[in-house]
Amino acid sequence: MNGWNAAGNVLYDVTWDVEGLCTSQVANLGCAGNFNNDEVINITDLLILLSLFDCGWDCPDGDITGDGQVNVADLLAFLGVFGESC
Repeated sequence: MNGWNAAGNVLYDVTWDVEGLCTSQVANLGCAGNFNNDEVINITDLLILLSLFDCGWDCPDGDITGDGQVNVADLLAFLGVFGESC
């Protein structure tokens, strides 16, 4: 069944692959989303990231993935560490 039909017990299994992360970035990702330096990655950090979203090139403050821009890949990487402590 698809999502448009009424059906009981329909489950979706989604897998995300974030391309462009090298091993060193993954190792440091635990604090990469701590934009306000309060040692906890929380909603305040999310709001900061969203304010930097799609700012163009050369936005190092919100660029978690290191690709030179703040985009969906950075948001997904951030969500992967949301709630973590540094």
